[in-house]
Amino acid sequence: MEQVRAQRAPSGAGDGVGMSRLATAVRRALALACIVTATASSQQVRQVRQQSMTPAFDVDSAMARATLLRRQNRKAEAERVMAKAVAAAPTRADARALHDLLVHEVRGGEAMLGADVKSWRDQLPEWREGSASLRQNTGVGPVVARWSRVDRGPLSDDRLEVESYPAFPHGYFALGAGLATSSTVYAHATAAAEVYGSLTEQIEASLAYRHMEFDEGVDMVGGSLGTYLGPFLLGSRVTHVLRDGGTSVTLSARRFVGDEGASIGAKLATGSVPVELRTPTDFTVRFSQAASVDVKVYVLSRLVLAAEGELGRDGLAGGGSSEYSAARLGIGFRY
Repeated sequence: MEQVRAQRAPSGAGDGVGMSRLATAVRRALALACIVTATASSQQVRQVRQQSMTPAFDVDSAMARATLLRRQNRKAEAERVMAKAVAAAPTRADARALHDLLVHEVRGGEAMLGADVKSWRDQLPEWREGSASLRQNTGVGPVVARWSRVDRGPLSDDRLEVESYPAFPHGYFALGAGLATSSTVYAHATAAAEVYGSLTEQIEASLAYRHMEFDEGVDMVGGSLGTYLGPFLLGSRVTHVLRDGGTSVTLSARRFVGDEGASIGAKLATGSVPVELRTPTDFTVRFSQAASVDVKVYVLSRLVLAAEGELGRDGLAGGGSSEYSAARLGIGFRY
């Protein structure tokens, strides 16, 4: 019996040591879990405090800033502002609409087909012109390429034109060049440059120069002045042909609808030369008077429809005058 007790004693002592070690490990694990839990809780508290201290994104202020940047022709910067606004408030329909408009003005474009018919009552042959143009918007301003073909009496001609409108704060340039294939109706070559600038928030003015190369070169200078009154633009333009070629004056009024560019307008023009100078016979006109109405609309923000009607009277070089009517139609697609 003593031998048996002696043999059992060491085994019981080992079990006690093992239980002590297990209890110590459990206590350490519990302590570590408490530390981890406390650390996580502290991090959550800090995150909540940081979120409460960070101001919410003001979408209305962003829209106001983007609108101001757009007026200053800083459209790429305005688009980035609205991208943040849309990310902060994806349910705001007005923010998405302004962002979509800016995206189009920075990276979108427009393809157009047009027709222009002008008929005089006496002596002068009818003007029939068709055109196709492609406009690509960029961050610094749009670029336009246009092909035109005209038939007038027995003559016909083709012309390729390129236009660029680089923008700068509070203004932009309008630069253009054209080249005719046969020069039977159009000028052999044309070049134009005009600079537009905002004098105030409501007043815009421009200075222009244009050169047309027929058998002899013709130079023209001019300018415009426009005033914005809410959705209306009231404007005037003067064009003078150098070397006693004559002068024309145009008064216009336009009402814009929405931000996409839809509008309706009216013009009155008079002068010793026509407002549109395209052929050598235009410079022989003794006087010109015209009135026109135009409209441009967008259907589902994609389809573009444009129309213009004009009535006028030209003084003929051989004496007398001839009344005329003109119609211009256009259809296009925005992308």
